[in-house]
Amino acid sequence: MRRPRLLATLAVMAALSGSAWAAPLFPDVPDNHWAKDAVAALAAKGLVEGYPDGTFKGDRAASRWEVAMIVARLLAKMEQEHATFATKAELGELRKLVDALREELEALGVRVTNLEENVSRLDKRVTELERITFYGQIVTRAGFQNFKNTGRAEMRGAPGPATVPYTSTVGTAVGAGGLLLAPSPGAGLPYNQFVVGVPGVTDWLHGRPLTNGATFTARADLGVNIKVSPDIDAGAEFSAYTSQGDQVVDAFWGVTPAYQSNVFTGTSSSGLGIAGAATQPLNNFPNTRMTLDHIWVQHKPSGTKLVLGSFSTTDYDPMVYAPEPNPTVGGPARLDSFGVQVKGRVPLEEGDKPMAFSWEVIGTKLADGNIDLVTTNSYFNHAEGLNLGLHFDEDRGVARFNFLHAANDASSGQALGVGMINFPNLVLGWVNPAGNYINQLGAGTLTAGIGSVTDVRPVPMAGATDGITGVPGTLNVGGIGPQSQNSWGGSVRYTFDNEYKPWVYGEYAHSTYTPSRNSNYSVGGNLMRVGAGASFFEERVNVDVNYLKVDPTYDPFVLQFPTVAGITTPYWRIPDLNQYWNLYSLHDTGTYPQNRQGIRANLGWKFSDTGKLNVSYGNLDQVRTSLQDVRFSTGALGAGIPNTPVLGFSPGFMDPAFLGFSQFTFAPSGGNTLAIPLENRRGNLEQFTVSASHKFLLEEGSQRGVTLSGLYLNDHWRRNSTLSGLVAGAPGLRGESENFVNFTIAGANASVGYDVTDNFHLTAAYTQLDVFGHIDPLGVYSNFAAATGSTRFKNWDITQHIPELAFNWDVTSNTSWGVDMKYYIETDHLPASLTPSPTLPSLNVALPVQTAHPFNYSGYQIMSTYSLKF
Repeated sequence: MRRPRLLATLAVMAALSGSAWAAPLFPDVPDNHWAKDAVAALAAKGLVEGYPDGTFKGDRAASRWEVAMIVARLLAKMEQEHATFATKAELGELRKLVDALREELEALGVRVTNLEENVSRLDKRVTELERITFYGQIVTRAGFQNFKNTGRAEMRGAPGPATVPYTSTVGTAVGAGGLLLAPSPGAGLPYNQFVVGVPGVTDWLHGRPLTNGATFTARADLGVNIKVSPDIDAGAEFSAYTSQGDQVVDAFWGVTPAYQSNVFTGTSSSGLGIAGAATQPLNNFPNTRMTLDHIWVQHKPSGTKLVLGSFSTTDYDPMVYAPEPNPTVGGPARLDSFGVQVKGRVPLEEGDKPMAFSWEVIGTKLADGNIDLVTTNSYFNHAEGLNLGLHFDEDRGVARFNFLHAANDASSGQALGVGMINFPNLVLGWVNPAGNYINQLGAGTLTAGIGSVTDVRPVPMAGATDGITGVPGTLNVGGIGPQSQNSWGGSVRYTFDNEYKPWVYGEYAHSTYTPSRNSNYSVGGNLMRVGAGASFFEERVNVDVNYLKVDPTYDPFVLQFPTVAGITTPYWRIPDLNQYWNLYSLHDTGTYPQNRQGIRANLGWKFSDTGKLNVSYGNLDQVRTSLQDVRFSTGALGAGIPNTPVLGFSPGFMDPAFLGFSQFTFAPSGGNTLAIPLENRRGNLEQFTVSASHKFLLEEGSQRGVTLSGLYLNDHWRRNSTLSGLVAGAPGLRGESENFVNFTIAGANASVGYDVTDNFHLTAAYTQLDVFGHIDPLGVYSNFAAATGSTRFKNWDITQHIPELAFNWDVTSNTSWGVDMKYYIETDHLPASLTPSPTLPSLNVALPVQTAHPFNYSGYQIMSTYSLKF
């Protein structure tokens, strides 16, 4: 054994005995010596001693006897304290020292055989400890937001008292999209631009409601990994969550809770203002609670893994299944699934990346806020299915097959009544096709209505009517459910191995949907996408072009976001509006929007090591126009068939932007006043987005710099109408105002980021969102059109300015703290002379003409987020 310098030897010993800590040093050990802490630690533990004169003499060579003495003391200390801090690697080094110093240790009276036994016991103890490892994180968010009215004081009837007091509404759940309250004539109607003519208080950057209040939420996750055997690993994860701030602010702007504590993963609406709807019976309302989030077991030789509880990723193609979008800002884009997941991957040949077969089976609960307006009952919603994959050519190619079954079942021991999903149908406008009317089926059990177990119609009605435009003041909306749907599809993607890395892909899926299990009615729909792309200039430029076609009847399974405090617009899909404002779908409607066909293209350019530019463009037409396929006036099919007018879509039609044509669009024929469409225009959506960023480095060899970034987007919907030239007078003008669409959502963002240090970052940003144009599918402004003889006026024209200042401090590699401050200024450019007449034909409620504009507000939001990982 060579005679190493003593300080170097002690540094190794310190590594074996634990981390160093501050202690008085020998006077001859310099403060700036690299081994100072090692000497201090060993001296404090009693493993080394100095000379009688108090010095250490660390620069001299260590004798074998000195090293042996330190090793002996270290072994005794480890045995005495059970030394659970050592790792297997450190014990291996210790064994080498024991073997090398065997003679000296025995001469000191230390039996090496005993040491071997002690070290062996320590080795087993360490191995046992390393079988179980822990990890976790803590995230807290605290903040405050406050908004106030800066425009008109109130919405007023003409003539009449105030119907909505803006000053006391801004900052409340009502003003953010909740239900209007008495004594307003519109009590019970959603506060929504499409319903009352005035937009709610909304962050148009994220499409989320804004209310006054403070937020304090915290989430702590603790996970454990266990090596059960050489072939089996297992683990579990626990999650604790507390919600101590305002209910609405916590839900939309706090920390995203785990599945079992999340208000948006419930099964019924909360606070809709309906008796019995203030709780979520199948979801514990979050306050402070801890849950077992999930457990898992993996068999390594077969690559099989079982998860019980929540799971965040699946191998499904998103055209068939994508989990619920997350309404909470700042969290993951989608919430977890919850149920059971089993998946595996089996190699089919030898090699580093062999051809392989993958498989996955899932069963998951589906969150749903639907609740029957009549019985206040709801369904339990679930989905299950499998997907299979073939991976080939070193994973350059993947082919996949997907299948998913979704259904409604009885909830909380209730009878499986029909038609309990009716609130969304106020906008969907689904009605019964011919052959399903009362006088065709006979009044009785077959037409017993919503909540019964015997009604066989696809859309059971709340009253003894066939349509949704019956007696004024009567709730004649139809209901859906219990639904069922089967979806299946296949995809293939391949990347060629050459200079340009070109890729091609194709996807196809089909769904079959039944709106009520009691009915023999079902509808099918298809989805198809093909595309190709390549990389150029050493992969600095990427181009992708694809053609998309999705039927309006693909995946129409109706799922509503569970609501908070009655806010019926929890998630505006900004900027594409590819989903109804209170619903979500089983597939990814952002990538695969329903009732759209056309071209999308994307160009990405990395123009420097720290700079990039991205441009995307889309031009999509409706696959099928929004012409209602069910159009019968009273008695058009015979005496009392139907017994009320029926105008709407057979169940399954989905188009969240281009809703159905006005009732004034149709002319009579053969005793049916709704028989002949006078126009049938196809809608179009054009999308353009460009974003860029570049980081200017401040010094060579450092990542500190100034980052400039910007974004511009423009989504424009168009559908022409010339109905006023085909139908004389007020009816033509009213109908054209509803049919005509010329609507834009545009936005721009610019930001500057500055790295003050490697760990402290400042960001200043400014965002402007403009929502303007004409879109009035429910005829809120049709009376104004008739009175003025105009149909090209703007009924949306708002601008929102959002200056922002933020910082983020990476306190350590696992700890960060940040603060984000925003100020909102929303300006309504519409004149006070623009008077809406709020109405919802499905509810047969008409309000007086109202003076509503301008509706302006401003306010601020301050959020602080702290996170710790371990």
